[in-house]
Amino acid sequence: AGETQRVMERRNSSEERSKKRPPGFMPPAPPQTQDHRTKLLSTHSPEKVFQAKRKFNAAQELDTSLHEGEIVAVIEKQDPMGSTSRWLVDNGVTQGYVY
Repeated sequence: AGETQRVMERRNSSEERSKKRPPGFMPPAPPQTQDHRTKLLSTHSPEKVFQAKRKFNAAQELDTSLHEGEIVAVIEKQDPMGSTSRWLVDNGVTQGYVY
């Protein structure tokens, strides 16, 4: 009986976590197109343009999701709270924060 109870507890806690998503939660962004890349490269200076080395899923309301290999332009190298581990980027489709 102890095993059954433990499984139920896990399921309930994962259900609670899924309910705690921010109100503006969005599914992962569609892949970046060549037009998006061209726009970024033509509107931002080369020192502000980076390529994502890994996939990033938005975790907070102001975050944006990225696919591995996408090109982004860095707008700010810190978030509104001053953290330099969270950057504001433009991926040609949307702007948001990434870690």
